[in-house]
Amino acid sequence: MFATVYSATILIRMLTHSFLPHIPIAFALGCAIAHMGFIVHDTGHGQLTSKFFPLKLVQRFGNIFLCTSVTAWFNDHNAHHDNPNDTAKDPDNQIMVFAFTKEQAQARSGWYRFIVRHQAFLFIPISLFSLMSMRITATQKVLRGEVDRPVRELVVSGTSAVVYVAAMLLLHGFIGLAFIAIAECTAGLYLGLAFITNHRGRVDLSQKSMDDFLRKQVETARNISSSWRPFDTFLHFVYGGLNCQIEHHLWPYMPRCSLPKAREIVRAYCKEKGVDYHSVSVLQTYKEVFSHFARISRFVH
Repeated sequence: MFATVYSATILIRMLTHSFLPHIPIAFALGCAIAHMGFIVHDTGHGQLTSKFFPLKLVQRFGNIFLCTSVTAWFNDHNAHHDNPNDTAKDPDNQIMVFAFTKEQAQARSGWYRFIVRHQAFLFIPISLFSLMSMRITATQKVLRGEVDRPVRELVVSGTSAVVYVAAMLLLHGFIGLAFIAIAECTAGLYLGLAFITNHRGRVDLSQKSMDDFLRKQVETARNISSSWRPFDTFLHFVYGGLNCQIEHHLWPYMPRCSLPKAREIVRAYCKEKGVDYHSVSVLQTYKEVFSHFARISRFVH
């Protein structure tokens, strides 16, 4: 995907000086960045391989193409897997611009209070900057020395960012910044809409104690599925396997291609044991998520 996007950019630049033909390519680059994020996510969990060299190689590619410290991001992600939907322990539940619980909504002040009050409407425009926010957070963690070999992390991600910007400026001049902005916002929105489906609106562990591992991982997560098999396969690609969020949380190291097979077994087992296994369509998923945002917004006074 990356090779195709960059080749198309160079080819069109040779044929015309107009920026308009580059806009769909910028969108495509944003999608490629998002899918690189999915691959790095899989790699961090050990889904691709358990061998050291190929594992580290893919992670370095992630550092290069995402222009950020993958290690720093994954430290938070591991904490999320250990305590999903726990306001005190899950980093994904501690995003200041949004509120996921009544208590968070009531505690917001200033601009955060305004955003939370309208978060159901502001989520999409704010998500445009989610990739940039992830980079800033990861860089702060590297600078604080919260990862191994922070200098290497900074050199790799910093150098790739400089090369990325320089290449676009060389091809398009200052209009190249618009190309970067379109790609970055596309990737941010893509990842935001993908990740927000996983847990929002499900069981809140900060309000409910749950020691049972199966219930803890299943009842806090949501699957996205379709009864029409070709579309279900398409969803599996679009969401990078995260449409099988329940199975992913039960076995984070399970390869993406095996998750749909596990889904049938887990669904049947949960039905037998009386565990709330929640799997819905794409439309129902976003209806539940944005309804949850709107419901929490009512607690802002």
